Amino acid sequence: MAGRDPPTPAPRNRLLLALPSGDLARLWPSLESIELASRQIIFPSGEPIAFVVFPETGWFSCLVTLEEGDAGEVGLIGLEGMAGLPLFCGDDRSPIETMVQ
Repeated sequence: MAGRDPPTPAPRNRLLLALPSGDLARLWPSLESIELASRQIIFPSGEPIAFVVFPETGWFSCLVTLEEGDAGEVGLIGLEGMAGLPLFCGDDRSPIETMVQ
């Protein structure tokens, strides 16, 4: 029909998919698709976080560096979540490193 906006494509991320359609429609123009390489660090620990990422494939490992220098995996973020949560909590940094898997 003339004069109607094209339908918003359905996101593959379950968190975005769970949003009410009006909220998703308002958010959709601000989202952009990016390619991330396996083992890429998207949020180094202690560094500023400028954006959030809603994974559509794969997952992110949340890593904490131990005193001995080794890293321990403390969480996973998959299609049901997002990386960059400290921004929603009023902080722009995290002690946890986030890496693409």
